[in-house]
Amino acid sequence: MVAEFKTPPKSRNPETPTTEQQRRRIPTSRVAIWAPFLAVLVLGIALTYGIWRHIQAVEEQKKFARKTAEVSADYFVAKRDSKPHHLVLPGNIVAVEEATLYARSNGYIKRWLVDIGDNVRAGQLLVEIETPEVEQQLSQARETAKQSEANLDIARVSAQRWQELLNRKVVSKQDNDEKQAA
Repeated sequence: MVAEFKTPPKSRNPETPTTEQQRRRIPTSRVAIWAPFLAVLVLGIALTYGIWRHIQAVEEQKKFARKTAEVSADYFVAKRDSKPHHLVLPGNIVAVEEATLYARSNGYIKRWLVDIGDNVRAGQLLVEIETPEVEQQLSQARETAKQSEANLDIARVSAQRWQELLNRKVVSKQDNDEKQAA
């Protein structure tokens, strides 16, 4: 039989770690060195990626601005066609100002002085109208006026005669008044 000798356990200080604890424990010196380095590396990569994306966006904006700044126009020289074309379109023409004209007499147009669409002034003569009926009525009225004037002359002469007869006391005053009133 083989005898095993065990060494008596050393007096342990509770603050000193055992080998098993040492194996499990991550050395603080490695974490303390590598963690900030990794954080700076990740931040640097993120910053580089952000700057790269910004530069690409600015370049795309510049390309777009250059592309839209180019003015292009299509044009052609217009030439008149050798054969005439007639274009008939439906439409209505409406006057800017309208005036209602009323006929003062009946008759026939003797002379047309203004055409449709011409500019006219207030009081301007538009047409001369031949009015045979009105002219006949006018000549009748003139003849009637002449006849009335002749009748007036006769009445004056008669009135003077009756006044003279009254002055000579040949007629009564009543007869004279009746004849003067007539």
